[in-house]
Amino acid sequence: MMNSFPRIPEVDEFNTSERIDNGERLQTEYAEEDTEEQLLCIKQELKRWIELAIALMFSFIILATYENLKLPIELALIPLMILDIKTLSFKITLFKRTELIPIRKDYLKDILEAFSSICFKILLIIWNQTKEIPFFATTIPLGVSLVLQIFFKSLTVHECQSFSKMFFFVGRWFRFFSLLTIGLKLDGYLNWGWIETLWPIWISLCFMGLISLGVLLLLLGAVLSYLSRETKIEEVLASLWLLFTTAGSTSSTSMFFMCLISILNDDPVMSISEISLFPLFFLLVFIISTSLCRNILSIWWKAFFTSNIEVIGAVPSNLDGRPLPLPESQARMARNQSLSHRIINVMQTTPRVLIRKTSTYFQPAEHPIELSKLKHVRTRSAKFDNINSDICFQNLENNRHKRAASTNVKDIKKITLGKENSGLIPRHSSDMSFANKTCVMCCENLCNAVLMDCGHGGLCYECSLKLWKNQGICHMCRNEINQVLQIEIEPSKVLKVLSTTRAVYEESDNEPNITQNNN
Repeated sequence: MMNSFPRIPEVDEFNTSERIDNGERLQTEYAEEDTEEQLLCIKQELKRWIELAIALMFSFIILATYENLKLPIELALIPLMILDIKTLSFKITLFKRTELIPIRKDYLKDILEAFSSICFKILLIIWNQTKEIPFFATTIPLGVSLVLQIFFKSLTVHECQSFSKMFFFVGRWFRFFSLLTIGLKLDGYLNWGWIETLWPIWISLCFMGLISLGVLLLLLGAVLSYLSRETKIEEVLASLWLLFTTAGSTSSTSMFFMCLISILNDDPVMSISEISLFPLFFLLVFIISTSLCRNILSIWWKAFFTSNIEVIGAVPSNLDGRPLPLPESQARMARNQSLSHRIINVMQTTPRVLIRKTSTYFQPAEHPIELSKLKHVRTRSAKFDNINSDICFQNLENNRHKRAASTNVKDIKKITLGKENSGLIPRHSSDMSFANKTCVMCCENLCNAVLMDCGHGGLCYECSLKLWKNQGICHMCRNEINQVLQIEIEPSKVLKVLSTTRAVYEESDNEPNITQNNN
């Protein structure tokens, strides 16, 4: 039985001064830097939601007061148009200042969306004033924009940002179909009732209702975990905020449209000014709560979305794949996990590609920008202004050039990561030595394993599984091991994941097993 696994430093780890002189940074620097960038990007994404909520709040304030103040109803579109103009001008400025093609495409996508939204609102005002154009014609800019955006791949830094962009994109489709069916009814092409006409809205509200139900279960799990001292109060607050956001938006939107239908059917239950108070109250509470809890929400969202990339093209290993029991210490830790953390662990999948930061530290290549930082290596840095809304991309751009300073661009080889990710990856002088390193435990096999979620390596796959079985914690940082990745042995910064072994907790006997996934 192996009771302890002393860490044996590798040869190049003794030469710390030489590594610093060559521009190669320590793994702790990369980890802290990436964590700060991810938290910053999540905060900026929350800021975008707050800005949208503020614009909508002012629109509903105008709707709530236009009857008493005898204001034109078109004024309700002004706050949203101001937000679109702000976004358009800001993205155009960033588009001109960046040189990276993937980032320029992402900015172009945002520019297209903001411009189409402005055109729609202008056409809507013209329709309301003159009635000389059909209503469904006002939705043409939105439809053209959505079709064109299909061909633009979103560039994100964190999964939370990906989720937010996906949510916005799906919401825009629902908005387009809702406005289209409304226009067809107003123009006389559809002879439907208002309930049938607003079918896209009812479908979206049903989806939001199901999401709210799932979030309610998540909140209950967080409360029970907090009462049993398994988690902190911050998790309960974040889950409560998410439940309020999903359930509050669903209920306030439902009440607004149901009362609006009664007005359109000449059987008003409330006036437009009164029904505008429902979403107005929700938006006000959402803005205050999100602004006050932005730090807590950023940390919680970062923990919720972490390293969620599916294994593609994994090949079988030479292990038989039989379940191995976890150590009792790790089994107790797993059994004491809160419900929300278990849900998060189930949601997590395995990285497809890892980026080697040092000889013993790896991180998932989560997004196209990670590969972009390696494929577009140049010696001069692009100039970005310190603009908060896109400071995430600016930091990534700056870090890319700092890391490129240690790269010998004369020695380049081509590696294939699929059709979309093939390109030129610069080879560092340490790449060749990495391919020949042996396991620090058995000193025989090559280092072809990475412990997750900490990302430490320096072991072979067989010794990694023994370490997981007997101790359950990393030999370097002492953090819990959730899965072991088998990687290809290549003299490269970008390494493909061949297979993964992770724990599966069976409730029948309450005993966790380690199982290997060979795809």
